[in-house]
Amino acid sequence: AVWVVNSVDGTVSRIDPRTERVVATIPTGASPFGVSATDDAVWVSNSNAGTVSRINPRRDRVAATVSLRSFPGGVAATDDGVWVTGFDDGTLTRIDAATNEVAGIVRVGRSPNGVAVNDAGVWVANQRDDTVSHVDPDTEDVVATVELPAGTQPAGVAATDDAVWVTGFGNDTLVRIDPDTDEVVAT
Repeated sequence: AVWVVNSVDGTVSRIDPRTERVVATIPTGASPFGVSATDDAVWVSNSNAGTVSRINPRRDRVAATVSLRSFPGGVAATDDGVWVTGFDDGTLTRIDAATNEVAGIVRVGRSPNGVAVNDAGVWVANQRDDTVSHVDPDTEDVVATVELPAGTQPAGVAATDDAVWVTGFGNDTLVRIDPDTDEVVAT
């Protein structure tokens, strides 16, 4: 399935990629913003509600709602945990996927927005300070802060095994970070 947040009406649409049709519309909360899926769950951050919804994809309904202390932004899910940025308070929250409870909070940069996970760790785009935080998922420590070109205002981030890609909202750029060295290698 393809999952799309509809922030205006507080829902998530499930789209069948073969037919390209909406097959379910699931209410989640105020202003759904980010979405990330694993085999057994779809996680949605509801920015104005301060919650994260766990959708059961077999039943197309919300199975759990997790309250956060921040207004959530980006979300990245693995089988072990869910990582959610707190745009208003500079945090990254880890939700335990087995218990649907907050399991840790990490201080990152100012206005964290996008988040992605790869084998090297968790990557957070900090919009207001032009940085990307590299977080070790086991220790929940920031192991590196990658400085981006001034004015980048990073928003989105995607991670593969050999690269971390960051979109620049402020200067229309795409930045590539080497996940082994925590250095910008191309802009």
